[in-house]
Amino acid sequence: MHTPSTDLHHPSSVLDTLVDVEVGEGEEKRNFQAHKGLLAFYSSYFEAALNGRFLEANNGVVKLTTEDPATFELFLLWAHTRRFLHDSDLEPTLMVSYFELAALWVFGDAHEILPVFQDEVIDLFALKLQATTERPDAETIDFIWDSTPPSATLRRLLIDFVSMLLETPQDQRDRSARWIESGLEQEASIKWYSEGSTDIKDFMETRPPSSTKTRQWKAYGSPPCRWHIHPTGEKCGAIIKREKDACDEEDRIRALTERIESLELESRMAEMERRAREAEARWQERVSNAVAAAAQHNASYRSRP
Repeated sequence: MHTPSTDLHHPSSVLDTLVDVEVGEGEEKRNFQAHKGLLAFYSSYFEAALNGRFLEANNGVVKLTTEDPATFELFLLWAHTRRFLHDSDLEPTLMVSYFELAALWVFGDAHEILPVFQDEVIDLFALKLQATTERPDAETIDFIWDSTPPSATLRRLLIDFVSMLLETPQDQRDRSARWIESGLEQEASIKWYSEGSTDIKDFMETRPPSSTKTRQWKAYGSPPCRWHIHPTGEKCGAIIKREKDACDEEDRIRALTERIESLELESRMAEMERRAREAEARWQERVSNAVAAAAQHNASYRSRP
């Protein structure tokens, strides 16, 4: 396995032997072929199953009878392309549903897929909350709460979103530290979602999406790593990427500045050369005029009787 939270892309060497993956059961079952190395690269679950003493390692067939074929297909697409859609021109916040994203996050958690996968899923979930007026429906929220523990970052994202809409500005500033210190995230799970209560579902479905606070979601947004998975003290992959992007931007600006300075220097040199040529032309003109005047004077002098 690899460092879990870094922004990893698989090397071409993992596209090796194909194995069969049977997903689902009954009429819903679908058969996939996937590269053994690719599955093992992203998932310690698959690495153990395919390279250990399990039956799958011997017969080259992985059976995921309790999983949804559509979810595995999306994971396989992501593993190959790091995208959630085949068509890169389509907008994933509009084309991938909240339920599909929740199912992907739970799949990643259950099969020990590198956290970068769950991080990218949850980033898209948060972006969908921010960028669209669509809200997770009751089925999606039921699925999340039935499939995750109270400390799951996917729950935390929904609770953060609801709290962002409900809290006062001062609460917003104090929330992160207060929740972490007091364990309020678990209390909020009970408060907003408990047996016989659908407060959070009703809220997500009925709250006007165009309200001022909803529009502040982007400005408010908690640090992305609050919803990411990485050990304490390890730098979040999102922060690493942001720092890399910042360095790349600094390099781009530096290169652009150097190019502008170079062009300005070239322009000044060209201007100096132009002025030198003009000065030389004026000097040549004065010399020519002087020579012509002297010749005219001599001719006039010689023509005297």
